[in-house]
Parts: sequence; C-alpha cells; structure tokens
Amino acid sequence: MKRQIIFFFLFSFVNQKIFSFTLLSPNPPRYTTGEVYVDFTNDSCSQTGFSPQYLFNLMEESINQFWNKVSSARLLLLKGDFVDVSSAGLDPSSLAAEARGNRILVGCNDAVAAFASGGVVAVGTMGQFDGETKGSIIINDHANSEFSTLSDDKIRALLAHELGHALGLGHSENVSALMYYSLGSKIQEKMSQDDYDALTYLYPHNPRLMGLGGSCGTISFDHSKEGEAKWYQSYFLLALLPLLMALLLRPLF
Repeated sequence: MKRQIIFFFLFSFVNQKIFSFTLLSPNPPRYTTGEVYVDFTNDSCSQTGFSPQYLFNLMEESINQFWNKVSSARLLLLKGDFVDVSSAGLDPSSLAAEARGNRILVGCNDAVAAFASGGVVAVGTMGQFDGETKGSIIINDHANSEFSTLSDDKIRALLAHELGHALGLGHSENVSALMYYSLGSKIQEKMSQDDYDALTYLYPHNPRLMGLGGSCGTISFDHSKEGEAKWYQSYFLLALLPLLMALLLRPLF
C-alpha cells in the first residue's frame, strides 16, 4: 500500500508540464461567454494597403485556421459586425473600452507610439471595463508601416497572434509557437502544443474564477521582447521532487 501511494505522488509530480507560454497578467480576466465575437471599426485603414472588408475576411479565416481548432478550450471565436466606432487617436486599452461586452474590437490607426518605426505592425490587449471583459487589436496604419508588405498568410498569422493577446495570452519562448514574440521570417501555418495548452489553461471546459486587470502585448519584426509575465507552474514542483522522494521512501527502511 505504501509503495502504491509513493508511486502515485511521484507520477503526479513527474507528469507535471513545464510550460513556455506566458499570460498578460498573473490572472487576466476571462470572457464569460463561450462565443466571443470579433468586431471591426469604421476606420479606413488606408495605409495598410487593404480595405477594411478584406482585412475582416482575413480575420475570419485566421480565427478558423488557428484558435477555433483548440477543442480542449471552451471558446468559439466568431466574425462579428462592422460597428460605428473609430479607433483614431486611441491606444489599445482605450479602444478595448469602446468594445461591446465580451467582444473584441479591431481597428486601424497611427496613434500608438510604437507604430512610428514601422516594425511593430499590430498590438493587442484586453481587460475589464465597467465589469465586462473586452479586447482590442489595433493595426498599424502609419505611413511607415510594414503591414502593406505582408502576404495574406503572414497577416492571418499576425491577426491570430494579436487575438491571443486579446484573449489574455502573453508571449511564448517556444519558437514554433504562434505566440512566439516575433514572426520574423517563419511561415506560421498552425499552432504548437504550447498554444493549445495556453488557451486551454485560460479557458478550460470547466471555467475557473475570473481574474482581474489587463495588459498589452505586441508582436514585432525586430526581435524585441515585450510584456512578459512568465508562468513557472512546474519548476517549483520539480525542485521539491528529491525532498518528496526522501520523505516518502524513508518509512520503508
């Protein structure tokens, strides 16, 4: 009987995963509904080289190519509506506050400070506003933006990455992950297991208590890391493993 108990504890500890994903904050807010709609502002997006309708269609394709494939999470992202809101002059948090409750709002502007260099092509964030979880994505519409040089495949991956931030995820240290901090030259056609784990952690089928607060994550093409809140769930457990083994094995001798 003692050996069975020892085996159970050792298996539980060894079986813990070490995650590479991060969160925007230690306990980001969660969307309370299973269906989260993504809306688009009435911005012209003139500097992106694409019409708002074309970008909205790419967003829908991005949603289905990436996040809606995570069956272990309770979320279903859906294409929403064009809304009579402008993101002009707004930062990501201010735009998120303009979104409807439990929805994500996407727009284009040149007001974000990081946009002037051109290398940061979009930003995403989320938070709680008036008691409701809301998110936003702002696409770089600055004259220096590199957005217009991107292929459709790159844009779909970019939008999916920023949706990850709008859902509460930070950057991953796993270079194959969608949430890796830089797209660089890689072609991102699917998500890694780390991305699956991240969304499932925040939105399991048995929801946990909602968190509070929000933060902002960005993706860039200059390999700069921004806004990380690392998740060290298993390192502490693994460090305790030798001590646990010693304590459990001692009564057997």
